Amino acid sequence: MSILSTILTYLFFIFLYSLFLGAFYFSSHMKSNVVFGYRTSSSLKSEESWKYAQKKAYKISKILFIVMAIITAISDVIFYYIEKDIEFVFEYNIVLFVIFFIALIVQVEYDLRKEFK
Repeated sequence: MSILSTILTYLFFIFLYSLFLGAFYFSSHMKSNVVFGYRTSSSLKSEESWKYAQKKAYKISKILFIVMAIITAISDVIFYYIEKDIEFVFEYNIVLFVIFFIALIVQVEYDLRKEFK
């Protein structure tokens, strides 16, 4: 895998994450639906829980994106110069993206349960 393909992959992940942020932001101004936004059984229970989940997911996503960007930038430089293996760096970034996505779901579900007992 070349440096160019790695850069294109990063741009794809940034685009994908931007879609998540946009979906959470714009869906907070919509009625609950099964197409857009943060959709789990707990967020779809009521209109109030839907709006709360969208706003919470948007706020947490912004924070996670900044943290993920910093960690990715630092670790990519370290891993690339130590390991000299771009494929390892790519796989590491995919795992990191999945971990942050799971962290988003766990945190929003926790906040929904706490807010709407």
